[in-house]
Amino acid sequence: MGSERRSRLAVASSVLAAFVGTVPGALGWSVALAQRLPFVLETRFAVGFGLSFLLWTAAVCVTWLARTATRAWIACALFTVSAAAFSGVWS
Repeated sequence: MGSERRSRLAVASSVLAAFVGTVPGALGWSVALAQRLPFVLETRFAVGFGLSFLLWTAAVCVTWLARTATRAWIACALFTVSAAAFSGVWS
């Protein structure tokens, strides 16, 4: 009974990582890209907003392929940290 519960928790954690854990990274990457585009403000906002859905979908698909919940959460963390680094949060 214990291993079944552990398995269910691992699956729930993987699903949570895929659908919720990828949101900060997708939003971070869309903001970072919108900052760097050489267009007027309205165009940059529209492109960044549109890309946020595409980036989130791609991140969900990639995270869903992780073998374990731990790897899924690590992928989410790396995705978010890379967005922060690219946007210049730490520079």
